[in-house]
Amino acid sequence: MFIVKRDKEDNYYKQLQDTTLERIEQLCGKKWTDYNAHDPGITIADYFNYALLELHYRLSLPAISYLQSHQSKAIQLDHAGLLSAEEVFVQGIVTETDYEELFKSRHGEIKACRVKYNKHTVRYDVFIQLDEGQTLSSAEQTKWKEKIKKTYHQHRNLCENIGEVSFDFDRNKDPLHYAQDVFHGTQPYEYPRYKKAPVEVETNMGMFSKVYESIQYDFPENYGIGQRGAPLGMSIEDKSKIMQLKAYLLIIDLVLADTIQQASLVKDLLDFSGKIPKSSVPEIAIPGWEEIVDKERESKINLNRDTYYNEQKSNYLDLLDIIYGEDTDIYAKNDKDSEGNEKRAKLIRQLPQLNAIRFKSFNVNDSNSVPTIQLMIDLLTDHKYISSATDTFNKYGLRIISDEEFFDKYTFLKNFAFGLEINDQTLLRDIAHRKVDYGESTFHLLRKNINLLWYNVLFESFLKYADNSEYYKILILPENEYLLVFKHPERNEWINMGLFFKSMEALTEIANLFWEFMKKIKHKEESNSFYFIEHLLLEPCCLHDKGKLAVVAIGEAKSREDKQYIEELLAERLPAHIHVQLYYVPREQFNHLEHLYFNWRKALAQNEPSNSMSAGSAIRRFLSRNTQYAKTL
Repeated sequence: MFIVKRDKEDNYYKQLQDTTLERIEQLCGKKWTDYNAHDPGITIADYFNYALLELHYRLSLPAISYLQSHQSKAIQLDHAGLLSAEEVFVQGIVTETDYEELFKSRHGEIKACRVKYNKHTVRYDVFIQLDEGQTLSSAEQTKWKEKIKKTYHQHRNLCENIGEVSFDFDRNKDPLHYAQDVFHGTQPYEYPRYKKAPVEVETNMGMFSKVYESIQYDFPENYGIGQRGAPLGMSIEDKSKIMQLKAYLLIIDLVLADTIQQASLVKDLLDFSGKIPKSSVPEIAIPGWEEIVDKERESKINLNRDTYYNEQKSNYLDLLDIIYGEDTDIYAKNDKDSEGNEKRAKLIRQLPQLNAIRFKSFNVNDSNSVPTIQLMIDLLTDHKYISSATDTFNKYGLRIISDEEFFDKYTFLKNFAFGLEINDQTLLRDIAHRKVDYGESTFHLLRKNINLLWYNVLFESFLKYADNSEYYKILILPENEYLLVFKHPERNEWINMGLFFKSMEALTEIANLFWEFMKKIKHKEESNSFYFIEHLLLEPCCLHDKGKLAVVAIGEAKSREDKQYIEELLAERLPAHIHVQLYYVPREQFNHLEHLYFNWRKALAQNEPSNSMSAGSAIRRFLSRNTQYAKTL
């Protein structure tokens, strides 16, 4: 450690003092003639300038110090939108070499790997060579092929698919099947096996103390404004003069305290969200504060309005846009300042990572996975076009009615007319939970046995409890008949849910299927705003399917501006070589496609060739029947 000699003229305190005296002389030169240290006015200026010097030192510290909190010395840069390189520069799969390096990095036993595009099957064939001298049995080869395909599908791009996995490494040179090498990168990429923790920066620069200490405490005791207060026995007139001085100095205190408070709130301004700082009038801990400040007026004053902070937050988000190559402002231009900033922060937080892998498609082996482009479009449209609960119910022809309408029109479902006291616990039985197989024909079976589904109605309060088994019972009737009943927890009324059953087992089966159905439609497990269908995956595929992508959405309730916005997003984010057809189909057709799509995805995930071919053919027929709604981008 050493001391650097400061230049004589590099004295900010002296500059402040000289400027202050010069200004006093300009304003009060005829009346204020004593500029020595013993003059009270000079003393006040002296203390104020010393406080400004300290403030100048604090505000001159490195910008990173503004991100330090009182609780921790560690600074997480990602909290301020400064994402790590591992998050922003994740390399996606682009070339054949990328696939080759992927397989070798994931499977260390592979000595050599070559991925070649087969011009006849329009798929990528993979040729691998394991350690020398290692021979594989038929079962071991099958196991290796499954491992390679699983790895491939986890990183597959849109409109691409894997073909043959071969251990005959030299066959990749066959000119009859393989076109000239597309492109092989020369710089192999090391694929990250894990996501690194957010970057933390250790700093001991405590810029801002939690409590502001008034400069009044630094004045000599004879001023009567320190911690001891005014001397005992002082006259009312002298005490009033002291309070006037304290009030005057309080203005200086507030200027300093408010500046420090604003600086300490910079970390909120740079927070990776729409959050803005919340500042109030700083409270200065001095004796007599309550005698000087009007507490009622103080509580109503906002020194820095939200509009100002929202504008500053927007400016910071503009800077992050520049860093990540985005223009999120256009996605929030119709929102209020605070809502728009919150939306922009959400976009900037997710778009860099999504952009890095925006060509990536869904994993064939996972029926719940979706293409990255689908996540991006939902994000950029703020999930505006995701099917609502009403859409999901319409899919099954169900109407949602009010409680008043239900209990007015469907009173017969409450009148059992059995001459029995339904609250008699000896007539009620709990329903056992069973694992049931919910299939394609289940809803038609339920409609025949559940009254509400038969009449195509569900009422609002029923939806809250419809999938909760504790509100259902089996009512035992004469002649060994059984009835499914539901006790409404809010109205304390029983409702007849179904037909008469001769078997308790059959009723238990129907009850469990009904609960599964209600869970399914309440939570909308299978409902998206857009469906991305790659022709290459629809068996049987041909050369013409290469690069063809169908995007299906509901056409209703979308204005011309909505459609133009969706088309611009797709054109901007999808790879240029993909041929996109966008289908705006009626709601009924969209609901039908959902059914076909998820059957197809399940068949692919379960590796059932006959079922996936049948489901794929059904989707092809659907697209052919709805060409009048298609638009080529």
